[in-house]
This record gives sequence, C-alpha cells and structure tokens, in this order.
Amino acid sequence: MRQPFAASTSFLGIKLLIQPIVRIILAASCAILIGMIGCATEVTTSTKLQAGNWEMKFEVGDDANRVYIPIDIRVDSLGKITIHNDTEVIQLTEVIHKGDSVHARVAPYLSYLHWREFNGDSISGYWEDASRDNYKVLFTATPHSENDVVKTAWQKTFDATFSYGTPDQYKAVGIFDRSDNDLSGTFMTETGDYRYLGGDIIDVNDGPSKMSLSCFDGAHLFYFTADVYGDSIKNGMFYSGKHYSEKWNAVVNENASLRDPDSLTILNPGYTSLEFEVRKIEGDTVWFDSVSMGGKVTIVEIFGSWCPNCSDETRFLKTLHEKFGADKLNIIPVAFERGDTFEKQKNAVVNYIGQFELPFPAYIGGTSSKSECGKVFPALNSIMSYPTTVFLDKKGRVRKIHTGFYGPSTGKYHEFYTERIRLFVEQLINE
Repeated sequence: MRQPFAASTSFLGIKLLIQPIVRIILAASCAILIGMIGCATEVTTSTKLQAGNWEMKFEVGDDANRVYIPIDIRVDSLGKITIHNDTEVIQLTEVIHKGDSVHARVAPYLSYLHWREFNGDSISGYWEDASRDNYKVLFTATPHSENDVVKTAWQKTFDATFSYGTPDQYKAVGIFDRSDNDLSGTFMTETGDYRYLGGDIIDVNDGPSKMSLSCFDGAHLFYFTADVYGDSIKNGMFYSGKHYSEKWNAVVNENASLRDPDSLTILNPGYTSLEFEVRKIEGDTVWFDSVSMGGKVTIVEIFGSWCPNCSDETRFLKTLHEKFGADKLNIIPVAFERGDTFEKQKNAVVNYIGQFELPFPAYIGGTSSKSECGKVFPALNSIMSYPTTVFLDKKGRVRKIHTGFYGPSTGKYHEFYTERIRLFVEQLINE
C-alpha cells in the first residue's frame, strides 16, 4: 500500500530547491545509461535488486505542477521483476543486464524501461514509449513496506463526471473495492475502460479520506487522486502520461450506467455495408467490400497496436476465431498507428501479430488520427474510439457496430458484453 506524502512548509521549501538538481542528475544518468546499454551483450531475466515489494515513482507534469505517480513492482528471489496493477501482473521481458545498467521491455507494446541500479536498494531511469516520437518519462524506485492497516471493507459503484463544468465534460462509471487500506477498481467510459487500477485509501481524522489509484501497463500511465466524503468523491484529479490532467468528481449510484456501446456509432445514410482500402504488411493495397467479405460472418476490428483496450479486445476476438473456426468467421483487424511512415506502422503491427500469435492477417489503415480513420471508413458516421468493431453477416451487410471495449478489469460488465457479442456472432453464423 502507498502512503500519501505530506510535508511541512519548511521541508517543501527544501524539496523545491532540490527537485531541479535531482532531475538534472536523473537526466544525466539516463544519457550515460543509453551508452552503457548499447555495449551490453549478456541477455538475462535477473537483476541484483533486493527481493521484495518496491515502489516506482514516475515524474510527470512541469515545474509549476510536478506529480509523482506511484506504481507497485516486485522483485522475486531470482531477481525477476513484475509490475503489479491491482490483480494484473506484467513480467518484464527482453531484459539486458550489464553492470549496474538494465534495459527491459514492457510487452506486448513497443515500450521499454531503462535504469541504473545503486547498491541493490534503489534505481533511477526512464520509460520510453517507442511508438511515439521522443516520449520519455523519468522514474525512480525503492523498496517499500506496508503501512498501518485500518480494518474496513466496501464495494461501491460511482456515477463519475470528468472535466466537469467544461465543454469537454463526460460521464464515467467508477467501480471501486476497498479492503482495509487497499483500493482497487476501474473507470468505464463510453470509449472503453482505464483497465486495472490499484492504490490506497487513507482515513484522516476530522477530514475526508484520501484515495489514489494508478496503473502502468507499458502503453499508458494513469493516476487518480481525490478526497472521499462517505458516498461522495470530491476534488478529484486525473493525470495521464507526461502532461495531461483533468478534474473529476463522483457520487455513489449503484445503478450508474452509460449509453449502450452498440448505439454510439452508426452507418451513414445510403450505406448497408463497408467498403474500404487498406494496405497489407507487404505494402500492397487490398480492397474490401460486401462481395469480398460475403460468404461468412466477418468482424472488422478498427484498432491500434498501442491501445490496451484494443489488446483486450484482440484477445477476445482470437477466442471467437478459435471457437467458430476460419471457415465460419472472418476477422479483419485494421490498424491505425502512431508512426508517421508506413515502415514504422508496419513494424508496430508485425510486433502486434507476433505478440498475440494471431492466426489471421492484420492490415494497416494509416496513422492513429481519428479523422484519417474516418476517411478510410466513410460508411461510419464517426470514429469515437479505438477499438471500434463492425459485425457483418454472410451477405456482407453491417449488423452491429460496437464502440470501445470493456476489458476484464470491469468484471461483470466484461462478462456481460463478451457473452452478448459471442451469442450475436453465433446467431449470425446460424442464419
């Protein structure tokens, strides 16, 4: 569990003076690390770090609003490192170890951690998202122990509002589970979910409880903080990646809900099917229409290899393909990637195919711009989210369009929607 940081005014003054110096030292260490890793030849999955629970702290924001996002990691007796987002466990792979310098991948994404180890009890380095240009976030990590535990437990559903009072305001459903000081759960929005969130809730005498939830999966870095007043959550802040932040609040509502994800994206007038041109991995173009997609049930998955909700959906679609077989079900994933060249996009998709061992080909639609995606799929009134999934019957007619995807972190919601989709696909196959 992570204890919220509190400091006296005098300490804060010292801290503000020290932080810029620390950041300069970290940046210099990272620069040295790049050179050292370039010389590495030994590939292992072990480290010299002290075994046990550790806490990473990612540094985001700017000098006016510096935020440190805590993430739990664990080092086992063999030196293997795992990231823990609530019940999700991510094993670092492709570990290169030379001296006190380490490079590791956060699969399945093109995401890497680079760090230096100091006496086995501290590390400093940076996270690199190779799917984006020059995207690096500094971090440190040290061992940490459990805090004093307050014995209490509850499960609640919240009606949440993000960016409230602005033109960008949107609704979400928060699903939280408290066990003593531990807090876990996720948020669902109309474009997907924030996946596995884990953190703390600390009760304060004569004041609101302090909650924090975070997640790092190699693709996204999320951090939620707020004050909890019984059944109300106020003064919430959401931080995503290096610079993005927005306010949020919530109230308990066991019946909180969002619009049906099958109702958000529709066909434009005059369309009954999809017609689109995309590129194969080899580079040549291919045309899809009701004729080429006819004869069997088809699912067109509009996705990005950089998108965790897409990864969750891809795993599910693969199970459908295994259940019904290629002779009855055709799955066409079309990727929209962050890379600005076809070569970068291809490399990302080839990696994705390999990581998920896809038994069907994937295609490239272009960059991750939703406006560009809309040009590839003019039949759709909008592209609200990656993923967006289109279901076509044996005659090539569009029968359902599903926006977003609720992954396994949403529990019963994931079970409900995946079973509904599974039954719908079976219905189309049996027609």
